[in-house]
Amino acid sequence: MTWICVSSCSLHAQVQDLNVDLYYESQTLGSILEDLTLAYGLEFSYGRIPLEKSTSFRYQGSLDEAMATFFTDNELLHKIIGQHIVLRQDTPFGQPIRGKVTDVNSKMPLLGAHITVIGDTQIGAITDGGGFF
Repeated sequence: MTWICVSSCSLHAQVQDLNVDLYYESQTLGSILEDLTLAYGLEFSYGRIPLEKSTSFRYQGSLDEAMATFFTDNELLHKIIGQHIVLRQDTPFGQPIRGKVTDVNSKMPLLGAHITVIGDTQIGAITDGGGFF
């Protein structure tokens, strides 16, 4: 399952304008998320993220901006829905994928075939006149 970071998202109106003074020194990502849940009633969903990663974080300002900074600093993408925050690891792209799509019977190149990465519909390409992508 893939989640996309939408930078214009913000926390529910009750907490988005809340000013906070957050200070975490050498704590695991998991313990910080647990603390944020207890302190501010935020709910987190995530798959494979490095919960045991030790991190430090200091922020004074709005909770909304603190969350955006914290997730970016820890290479996490997030999507906010009310007070629920969905997280996923921000993985950099690897090497380019190239190929050619042809008709199975005629072996002729296919123009306009849509190619996507399995499990991530946000990454893809369309073949050119020679069937290449």
